[in-house]
Amino acid sequence: MAPLAHRSTMTICRDQPQRHTASSSNHHGWADYSLNYRFCSTGKGIEMISSEPRFVFNTTRNWLLVLAMLLSIPCLAFPWVTTPAIALLALFAWQRGQCVYVSDSYSRYCGVVLFQLLFLMPYLAALLIFILGTRKLGWPMGLSLTAAFFPAALTLVAHHLVRRCKIASLPYEIRNGRVYPVVERERRAGSLLWTGLGVGSMSLITPALRDNVAAGTVMTLGASTLSAVIVLGLWRNIASLRQLQEEERRKGVRYTFANLEEIHAWRSRSYTARLFARLDNALGKRRG
Repeated sequence: MAPLAHRSTMTICRDQPQRHTASSSNHHGWADYSLNYRFCSTGKGIEMISSEPRFVFNTTRNWLLVLAMLLSIPCLAFPWVTTPAIALLALFAWQRGQCVYVSDSYSRYCGVVLFQLLFLMPYLAALLIFILGTRKLGWPMGLSLTAAFFPAALTLVAHHLVRRCKIASLPYEIRNGRVYPVVERERRAGSLLWTGLGVGSMSLITPALRDNVAAGTVMTLGASTLSAVIVLGLWRNIASLRQLQEEERRKGVRYTFANLEEIHAWRSRSYTARLFARLDNALGKRRG
């Protein structure tokens, strides 16, 4: 079982590649869950991120709202964080808009989805370390900030290592410049539940430790380990995406969605998508 960084059922795509049509999406009656990341998986446990239209648009949007809420938390206690938090949220929103509303690149879209998943745990860990360090353990601001960056650093190292893994049986097929996920069975994943329990336990145990050095060590190492666990749970997704990107660079092409017509039809019906596309075109002309 491959754990994922969320508390939801991983719904595996069962459609054959030729059945990716507008009518097929209505046939299945997609459930629009706010945190329901969908993956396509092979029987060997290798997943590819779903390109179902409601997943592409609604779920990535809802995760952006969750990130906005989490970024606002430190702003309440530390007003000086507000400006960088707004800038970071604007960057997230722009990157999501580019991939969801403009770009036809499947690999670029997968990169944004994985970033959303991998950003969440290191950020929560950093928030926990910073708040407990400054408010409970009496750390100076510099030490709290340094320790807060440790989970992100460990996550980057783990991400770099798992990207180097080689997957013999790829979870996708490429035909006519499109990426078709291989179809198999359903799985369940609940690593977000265990991660949340781990974070909650640390937030309760750390203040109870009398030695500030021991408390800080337990908190920093524990939060960083949980962040790395998320990366390990997604290693197949990360390694598969890296191999797909390498093939694109080697051949000088950009592979697109298997259901590109569905994506375009959804964009044409979305007022937000049309508005973002116009803004992107205007900025592109100005830069040109």
